[in-house]
Amino acid sequence: MKAAKLIIAFNSLFALFPLPSLATTNIEDTSITKILAHETDNSGTIYFKFESLPDSEPCTRPASVALTRDNVMMKEILSIALTAYTSKHNVSYTVEGCSASGNPRMKNLWIE
Repeated sequence: MKAAKLIIAFNSLFALFPLPSLATTNIEDTSITKILAHETDNSGTIYFKFESLPDSEPCTRPASVALTRDNVMMKEILSIALTAYTSKHNVSYTVEGCSASGNPRMKNLWIE
């Protein structure tokens, strides 16, 4: 009986204080307008600005998209992005959640 009450109380907290959405969002057929490499505390993040940005309500800094080091495909994504940027090809990309700096977090990127 105590376990059931604890579960109800725990679920009630989530109803009162919902967690921010970590939904995956795809943006298709857009151009990269800026690429910025930023190093902080022996770690780094690559920031991208695109013509079309995601609706990133839970993120506090939605003006650019972050490619963080914890993305196992970071080098490959950066290579694709630089190829697309220099050859003026459009890309599509996926964001999921927010980075520690508050930017939408890039998950995937591909050339159109």
